[in-house]
Parts: sequence; C-alpha cells; structure tokens
Amino acid sequence: MVTVRLGDGLGNQMFQYALGRTIAHRRRTSLALDISSFRESELRQYSLGVFNIVENFASGGYPGFSRLRALGRRLRLPGIRPILRERSFCFDPAVLDAPADVYLTGYWQSEKYFKEIEDIIRREFSFKTEPDGQNREMADRIRGANSVSVHVRRGDYVTNPSFKRTFWTCAEEYYTKAASFVASRVANPHYFIFSYDPDWARANLELGGPATFVAHNSPGKGSEDLRLMSLCRHHIIANSSFSWWGAWLGNSGGIVVAPQKWFKTDAFDTRDLLPERWIRM
Repeated sequence: MVTVRLGDGLGNQMFQYALGRTIAHRRRTSLALDISSFRESELRQYSLGVFNIVENFASGGYPGFSRLRALGRRLRLPGIRPILRERSFCFDPAVLDAPADVYLTGYWQSEKYFKEIEDIIRREFSFKTEPDGQNREMADRIRGANSVSVHVRRGDYVTNPSFKRTFWTCAEEYYTKAASFVASRVANPHYFIFSYDPDWARANLELGGPATFVAHNSPGKGSEDLRLMSLCRHHIIANSSFSWWGAWLGNSGGIVVAPQKWFKTDAFDTRDLLPERWIRM
C-alpha cells in the first residue's frame, strides 16, 4: 500500500494526492490518505472530499523516526516500512520508482510527478456535485464569455511574517503586464478576478477590459472558486498552488500566464514547477 501524508491547503493536498495515486497505479496497489496532520491544525482541513478521488484513509499517523526503525531498514527486516521524504523542490524522477509499500511526505509540486496518468487525475479531480446558487450563475457567465481567471493571492503572504519572508507577492505591475499579453492574443477578454482581498484588487488592478470580482465564496468553500477558475478559457495565476490547479484543470488549450518569481529566496529550484507550455512573466 502507498500512503501519502496530506497537509496544508487544497492545492498542496492535490499535488500530494496526485503523486501517491501515480505510484499506486504504477505498482498496482492501493492508496491510503494520512490526514492526521489536520488534527493539530486550526487553519487547514482535509479538502479533497469534494472530488471523485480514491478516498481511503490511513489508520495511525506519521511513522516517525526511531533507532529500531533505522536499524530495521539497514538490515532490510520485513515489516519496516520505508519513508520517502521530498529532498528537493524540483522534480526527482527516482521518486516514481518508489516501492509498492511506502509512506510519502512532501509537497511534490510538479506536473511531471503525475503526467503519465493525467487522464486519471483529471477524472478523479472532477467534482462530485454540480454548482448551485451564485456559483451556478457565475459558471454560466464564465462559459458565456472569453473568460480569463485572475488570481490575487495576498492574505497570509502579507500578514504572516514567515510567509512574507518566503513568498513573493505579485504586484499590480505583474497583473497589468499579464493582462496586456492576454489581450494582444485574445479578442474581447473578460477578467474574472478571484481574491480573498477583493478591496485591494478593486483599488489596484486596472486590466484594460471588463472585470468581474468573484468574492462570494467563503474560505471554507475555496473548492467552488477552484471550480469556477477551471471553467475559464485563459488564466493569469498567482504564485499559488491553488490557482496552479485552477489553470491546469481548465485544460482549454488557452493561455496561462504565471509569475516568473515564486519565492523571495533562491533556496527553491522552481524549474519544474510550471508546465512548459505556460508563459512565465
């Protein structure tokens, strides 16, 4: 059995699931989801239940380190389960050769970890239910326009000291430049702006075309924003795994613009973070 540790927000959980599903598919074995990290989190919760995934929860939690476990692994004793930790931010092809019985912990943020089963991932990341109310109406508006999703990620990127030191915050110049690029290639673009800081977005974004601010979903209904993003024909994403997946799930063949800088630090190698067909700006 392949067990994958899930943690953090919806976008990160999707990357973690996608790798676990790939290895389980390769090894013709089952996949289990370890959601024990959410028991200690006040800000994050397990969020994949909205999708048609293989939802099998693991018992117990993170195996942890012990001298007995380390000795057992060196001696290759039966019953000692290997733990595979992410060693670097860029794609590591050796990870895909993991054994059938393994515990995975990391972020695994690259399409290359699940590209070989893309059809399965797209099918399993389809939504169990149809949108209703405002989301159904917004979905109809998006389908009826030459829609461009625009994701503005601020929140903890500007308020959390640790995140502020680590993550780049996309400024209005990035969005203006990206919108100009899209407008030069797309007739009559209509921008659908997604942000939990809509006041900042309204005050600072001038995209040169009609814009609709999508701000009716609470943080607890982030998956509904993800669905609406995925319905757009084109995408301007933030340095966020959330809008990464909104663009990837769209699969419309449209333009995807992503920020050149993801982090303030050079400690993370982001060469494999974005699909090659996306535009860095």
